[in-house]
Amino acid sequence: MSIIEKYDYFSIIAALLWGINYVAVKSVLAEIPESAFLVIRFTIAVAILFLYLIVTKEGLGIERSDIGKILLLGVLGVGFYNILWTTGIHLTTASNAALIISTSPLFAQLYVQIIHKEKIGFKRWIYTCLSFYGVFLMISQSPGANFNFHSRFFIGNLIVLVSALLFAAYTLFSKPLLNRYSPVKLNALTMALGLPVLIVYCILNVARMRAPAVPVQVSRIMAWKMTYIIVCGTVAAYICWYTGIEKTGPVKVILFHYIVPVSSMVLGFLFLREPLNLFQVFGGIL
Repeated sequence: MSIIEKYDYFSIIAALLWGINYVAVKSVLAEIPESAFLVIRFTIAVAILFLYLIVTKEGLGIERSDIGKILLLGVLGVGFYNILWTTGIHLTTASNAALIISTSPLFAQLYVQIIHKEKIGFKRWIYTCLSFYGVFLMISQSPGANFNFHSRFFIGNLIVLVSALLFAAYTLFSKPLLNRYSPVKLNALTMALGLPVLIVYCILNVARMRAPAVPVQVSRIMAWKMTYIIVCGTVAAYICWYTGIEKTGPVKVILFHYIVPVSSMVLGFLFLREPLNLFQVFGGIL
C-alpha cells in the first residue's frame, strides 16, 4: 500500500493552499484592519458556497439534533479561531504563525488518546514530538523571541497557539457530521454560523476607533490577493480539508498540516523578506 493514498492529496492540497494563504494574509493585513478583512473574506466565501448549493439543489436542510453541533463548530472553529488566527498573524511573522498552528496534530492526538482512549502508535508520537520540538526551536531562534512578555512576538505567538487548540477541536469534531453532510454543505453552514461572531468583532473594533477609518484604496495587486484568499485559501482549502477528513479520518488528515509551515516559511522569506536562519530551517525540517 502506498504511503500517500488517493484521498490524502485533498489534505495535501489544502495544506499547500493555506501555506500560501499565510503570506497573502500577512501582506493584506498591512492595508486592511483584521476585523474588516475577516468579514469580507467569509461573507464572500459563504455567498459562493450558498450559490453552489442552490445551483446543485443540494439544499441547506439539517437534522434537528445536529443544529447545536454545527453551531458550536461554526462559532468556535470559524468565528473565534479566525479572530485569534488573524490577530495572531498580525502580531508575529507569517512563518512563526504557520509553524505554531502546526501544533494542532499534537493537541488532536492528546485528545484522541485521553478522551476517546484510542491508542496512538509509538512512531507517530515520536514524529509528533519531534515536530513540536521543531516549533519550539523555530520560535526560540526567531528575531525578537525570548519567551517573556517583553518579547516582540510573544503575544502573537501565544494567540496563534490558542487558535491551534481550536483548529484541532474543529478538525476532530467535524468527522461525525461529515457522515451525514457533504464537505461543501458543512463548510457553508459552519461559515455562515461563524460569520455573526466576526461581524460583532468588526463592529466592536470600529466602535473602539477614535477617528473614522480611512477608506482603503484597493489596488489591483491587493484585489488579486483577496481573490486568492477567498477562493483558494478559504473555499477550496476548507472543502479539500473536509473531504480528506470524510475519507481518511481527522487524526491522519491533521498530520498533513505540517506541510503548512514549510511552504509558508519559504514564501515568507522570498516575498515578505522575513528573516530566516539555519535554526528555523532545521525546526521546519523536524
